[in-house]
Amino acid sequence: MNTVLVHYHLFKNAGTSFDKILKKNFGEQWQEKEFELGEGCFTNEISVREYLNSNPNIKALSSHTALLPPPILSDTEAFPVVFLRHPIVRLKSAYLFEKEQKADTYGAQLAKRCSFSEYIVERIGTKGDYSCRNFQSRRLSTLFPNPINADSDIQLRAVNATKILPFIGVVELFDLSVRLLSFLLEARGIEFISETAKENVTDTRALSTDKKILEIKQELGDEIFDLLSSANMIDLEVYELSKKLLRNSERRMKIIQGMNFD
Repeated sequence: MNTVLVHYHLFKNAGTSFDKILKKNFGEQWQEKEFELGEGCFTNEISVREYLNSNPNIKALSSHTALLPPPILSDTEAFPVVFLRHPIVRLKSAYLFEKEQKADTYGAQLAKRCSFSEYIVERIGTKGDYSCRNFQSRRLSTLFPNPINADSDIQLRAVNATKILPFIGVVELFDLSVRLLSFLLEARGIEFISETAKENVTDTRALSTDKKILEIKQELGDEIFDLLSSANMIDLEVYELSKKLLRNSERRMKIIQGMNFD
């Protein structure tokens, strides 16, 4: 069976860096495409499916707006690729990016006129704005495209999606994530060069995740930092689970690679 990679490109989750790897591997057979979400719909899987069926030569597709579940194709496996990032670090990166972004979006306008703490309070307090509230978990939860009635729905679906999806990378373990993806694709007969290159990186300081979080906490103060953490409890849970599963996969990969079949 043929395989097409579908990269569900989450904002500020190393997607530009990963897209560069896809382009290096697949050249013109890698494409970018954005999709609309119809009124009353919870996914645009049908639109993604129709696009891939109409473009059978595509080997990799990247989209900010494509939503899970991966499309079901007649003679091709759609292999979903998602990268997660520590939600608090991700939000600081998003804020810095939007502050410099030459765009007229709500987020860019807000970042330009507000401090990071003001930006967080405004976005968390805006009804229907989920950019700072379990954003990654909400995107994962569309693997089960039904109405969401409560945060408990998001938690259950996001955790299950993390366990079910064949690959979830972690930005803070980017190189390992790409090596593991290369290993998984090799098993499907796909040669995938896993050389990495960081692109569109807002924060270039070589700080550990813990140090970045400490800096953010000092910048926001305890009250707003606690507000931000509380608003992203599901994302934090899913992020830690993803790291654990990635490390487990790394151990299995090393065992398999180290076996002697002679």
